[in-house]
Amino acid sequence: FSARSAGLGDAAVASAGGPDSAYENPAGLARTNQSGVSLGHTDLLGMSEMPRNTVSAVFPFPGRAAWGLYGVDFGSNVYREREAALAAGWSLDSTSAVGAAIKGQQLSVDRYGRASAWQIDVGWWGRPLPGVAAGVVVRNATQSRLRGLPEKSPAVFLAGVESDFWKGAP
Repeated sequence: FSARSAGLGDAAVASAGGPDSAYENPAGLARTNQSGVSLGHTDLLGMSEMPRNTVSAVFPFPGRAAWGLYGVDFGSNVYREREAALAAGWSLDSTSAVGAAIKGQQLSVDRYGRASAWQIDVGWWGRPLPGVAAGVVVRNATQSRLRGLPEKSPAVFLAGVESDFWKGAP
């Protein structure tokens, strides 16, 4: 979603806090203590015909919760994917949080038309050991059928671990 999350790969689901949490792992929103906005642009494999534009934001509530939103626009006039979501995260205690996002998806293919669906993503974030964070996300947990297509959207399971092992090292 951002350069940081691209560098972390799927391990970004364990990285809590910040605007990208709305997309990476909605549970991470609960670990955010300040509002923020993130904008991104990249060209897939350096091809200007395949741009990916992203925007995300987070707004913490006083206490142990936050909400966020994101939007993604990928592709060109021939093939385009769009996704927009509203997400929320809640701290269960000082070491764990849960979150969910409801999102609208749209797929457009020139000459074939357009398909759309509503999906729900769910996530968990926790700190099982000092200096170690873990995250789990199920994207498209509802496996809704894209209107206009016979197949259901697949559920995608992501898990990651992040360590503070190198913090403080010379």
